[in-house]
Amino acid sequence: MWNPVRALSAPMIAAAWAILFTTGAGADASADRDLDNACRVIERDMHNCACVVSFLRERLGAEQGLLLLQSWGAYSGRLGDQSRAFATLYREHGADSLLETSINFLKLRTEFLTRCQPSAEFFEEREVIGVRAEPDF
Repeated sequence: MWNPVRALSAPMIAAAWAILFTTGAGADASADRDLDNACRVIERDMHNCACVVSFLRERLGAEQGLLLLQSWGAYSGRLGDQSRAFATLYREHGADSLLETSINFLKLRTEFLTRCQPSAEFFEEREVIGVRAEPDF
């Protein structure tokens, strides 16, 4: 016997799956575009944004990769005043997210430097925004 609820269910389920897959693909494309745009700000230092975006997306995920690129852009001064750029990042993402992202990247730093070979000057150890760690004696 023909059941109208069951007959409608199959097309609805198919439509739902199509929407889920399309939305996921669109979100992935949007995340890639956001990562690529954030990398372009510091492309001169990174040399190969395709490698940087691929590495960060693969190893940190799109969200942390984007946050890291945004913090590098703020650090570089290419987004304007460093203090304001960092204040915006802290306000939008919070200190915990920035700290977690930085820690996660530091675990991968050597692999990143080897694979993507950004400019050495960008990753020099240097004083940033007048903050210096005091030795613990």
